[in-house]
Amino acid sequence: MEEQLVSIIVPVYNMAEVLYTSAKTFINQTYKNLEIIMIDDGSADDSLRVMQQLAAADTRIRVYHQENQGAAGARNTGMSHASGKYYYFPDADDRIKENAVEKLVSAIENTGADMAVCGYEWVNGQDECIMRKSYKPKYFSGKYIRENYDEFIDRDSEYGIYGSMANKLYRAEIIKNNKLSVPKISKSEDEAFNILFLSNAGSVCFIEDVLYYYYMSGIVKKGEKYLKNYIESVAAFKNLQMNVVYNWNRDNKKVLEKICRNLAVNFDIYIQMLFLAIPRYKVFKRYKAVKNVVEVFNNELPCREFEPDFRKYKYLVDKKIIRLCIIEDLKVMSEIKNNAK
Repeated sequence: MEEQLVSIIVPVYNMAEVLYTSAKTFINQTYKNLEIIMIDDGSADDSLRVMQQLAAADTRIRVYHQENQGAAGARNTGMSHASGKYYYFPDADDRIKENAVEKLVSAIENTGADMAVCGYEWVNGQDECIMRKSYKPKYFSGKYIRENYDEFIDRDSEYGIYGSMANKLYRAEIIKNNKLSVPKISKSEDEAFNILFLSNAGSVCFIEDVLYYYYMSGIVKKGEKYLKNYIESVAAFKNLQMNVVYNWNRDNKKVLEKICRNLAVNFDIYIQMLFLAIPRYKVFKRYKAVKNVVEVFNNELPCREFEPDFRKYKYLVDKKIIRLCIIEDLKVMSEIKNNAK
């Protein structure tokens, strides 16, 4: 059977040190009918030069340069140049197994699904697996997923559709016919795109193979990346979930509960990053930021229509912020005393 063209779309920003190693895993696939579209998203290092060298050695690679727009903007640019029947979106610093594309294409073509999902690993800087997710082979209609999304919204559930786009193969026709694009938010843009895709997908299949390897960057690097527009992105993603996911089946209260919980988790992560990931933030700056994030959290909490739940969540958050502020007050007083000596 003739291989259908697959578009591998890779956003690249300041990845010169690791790009060659990662790109080789995209290039050396057992599935050969590929176009590899690499988008230099305004890199300040030698990423563009590395991409040009790779393209000179392999005619399947095309390189485009643009001013920095973030990963979402780069992926959208890539899709505008793609002509494959299927789209695949690995990150520039990650790696895939040599038969990843072959396995994912086979799954879609054997089942007729619009999306194929494979297992993945999180790998640390020492090439050690720190988390592994695999699935039992399964096929779901899009209608079932939309009506029972509480079974899929969590990464840790049996068939959790983890937010990343990188462990999934997409039928391009669904994206083109519905004019889908990756929302330009700095956090959860992958999951936001998956939600939009699932709104239009006829079916999804899961395969048991672990084919994607996500290389974790340091907490400081991630903290610096996510602190920028973090609150706005979390709020935008919550609104998308409420406008799309919750409306798939408003009788499914478990979905609303998980949206509330995920919102709380994201705000908690932000607070932790303020204290841990960015040590150069001065005490007063963190103190002010924590107070602001709680105010935004209370305003954005989607459980407001369920008054008892809203009061419960607000009480717990207010209690936590009071404790954090007391800790910060003690730090401030300590600094004042030390400076007075």
